[in-house]
Amino acid sequence: MRVSGTRTAPLATIDATVTAGSDQFIAGSSPTIIYLDQNKWIDLSRARHSEQGGGAFKPALAAAERAVADGRATFPLSVAHYLETWKRYKGEPRRRVGSVMSDLSRHRTVAGQQPSPRWRLTARAAQALRDPDPPRVVEIFGYGAAHAFNEPVLAEYASWPLAAELNDQALAAVIEREMISGPVEDLPVAEIAQVNLAPAQNYARSENEQAEIFRAASSDRDEIDRVIAAAEVMSLLPVITPALKAAGVSLAQFYELGEDGMNEFMFSMPWRGAAMRLRQRRFHELHQQWTPNDLNDIAYLTLGLAYCDILVTERQWVHRICHTKLDELYGTIVTPRPARTPRPPCRLSHHVHRSRATSVVPWSARVTRDCCSVSPGVGPRSLDDWSRAPSAVVSRAERHSGGRLWA
Repeated sequence: MRVSGTRTAPLATIDATVTAGSDQFIAGSSPTIIYLDQNKWIDLSRARHSEQGGGAFKPALAAAERAVADGRATFPLSVAHYLETWKRYKGEPRRRVGSVMSDLSRHRTVAGQQPSPRWRLTARAAQALRDPDPPRVVEIFGYGAAHAFNEPVLAEYASWPLAAELNDQALAAVIEREMISGPVEDLPVAEIAQVNLAPAQNYARSENEQAEIFRAASSDRDEIDRVIAAAEVMSLLPVITPALKAAGVSLAQFYELGEDGMNEFMFSMPWRGAAMRLRQRRFHELHQQWTPNDLNDIAYLTLGLAYCDILVTERQWVHRICHTKLDELYGTIVTPRPARTPRPPCRLSHHVHRSRATSVVPWSARVTRDCCSVSPGVGPRSLDDWSRAPSAVVSRAERHSGGRLWA
């Protein structure tokens, strides 16, 4: 599978000096892709609108605006940014944040969900399982909410009232700005409601219940990692099974890929592999309660980690990512704020998954069965939002050059 719209230049050619107020915010011949956590967008909005505490972020805002204007940087949005922005029921602050997102992103988005076509295996797994089909093309980066949500109907701009008054480009920009900003009125208004918070709340409750099971069983980190790895793979079975059946491969044969094969399978899907590893790492903190925000953090910060050059997020997630060495694995600069110069990443290939930092677990059908019965109530749970992960990457060099990628 060839991924279009991904990074076009290796980070080795980019001077990724992220210093506030400097024209060297981004230097390089091709745009650097920067993913900002929601709270960083809020900081930039406070700076733009001279809100309390916003003064400290004015240099970063100015540098980002110059970088975008000069074509040196791009700030894509994900589904999480739309959802988090629409959580704000007050119209004015919501639209302030939305206006900054609109101006800096220019409505470039990163796909968070893909359709569920026939699942593609990693190059190694496909060879082992005799998968004969050629890879498919997946667009990781695209335009607008339609691409982020995988809802083509959102791009049918001609049906909007302003269609007769604006040209296509201007119409698209106006509509996309409104889709990220929402109505002027406070929510709910007319038939427009706030984002449903129940899924995130249910997620946090479920993860806290799982953490309690781990505590009651005195599970060590290896046991936690085995359970979560099993749950992640098992959650993919509805998508994997048709592919295996078409290739004439049984689930038992799939499990027999072993540690290296299963590890490569998960991490060949960059977003999915990172989400699994961060979820494992988060469960190592059994003393810390899961919150509804953890759902979007694990599901969408990993998009920035896997597909962007720089990820700017909260310090706690910077610590978790760097502790697991995912920043080195993906060659991504991860920093808590653009006002500080981050250390350059170690640019490793995606073929380094055997390292202890990113190893999943020793794997076999027996291990899979054992993982699912560590203690009463511990077992795989479906993560439907993650079962349509974007496509995979075989190596960083191939990602830059648009080479063959597998999903």
